[in-house]
Amino acid sequence: MIKPLSVFFACFFIFIGNLAFADIDMSGVYAYPVPFNPKKSPTKVIKFNDGPTLPPTPTLAGTVKMEVFDINGDMVITRTFASLSAAQWNARTEKGRLVSPGMYIIKLSVNDEATGNFGKKNIRVLIAY
Repeated sequence: MIKPLSVFFACFFIFIGNLAFADIDMSGVYAYPVPFNPKKSPTKVIKFNDGPTLPPTPTLAGTVKMEVFDINGDMVITRTFASLSAAQWNARTEKGRLVSPGMYIIKLSVNDEATGNFGKKNIRVLIAY
């Protein structure tokens, strides 16, 4: 007879064994300029820089998905870029309107299909007019 608890532990360890953990260290990735004023900034976009703790740039050559959320957790915009250096946000919504001043959360997900490596980072930015 199989005990229910043993079935639970077997399923639990199978689940844990299938979890993947981030391979790319994104602790040095940051957004600039912050605070960002899209009306006065000469660049007109927020860009991202990979700090010295990241592996060399070719590791980040995979797809970069950028999702921007407002402070309530509502999706503002989502975009996909070929690399981290190409990723940017102009403080506009999917419909092209400037966002309201306030705090926004940018979720960056890097996926290198060639190696199977990936990484994620959430960055808080302030939009100020």
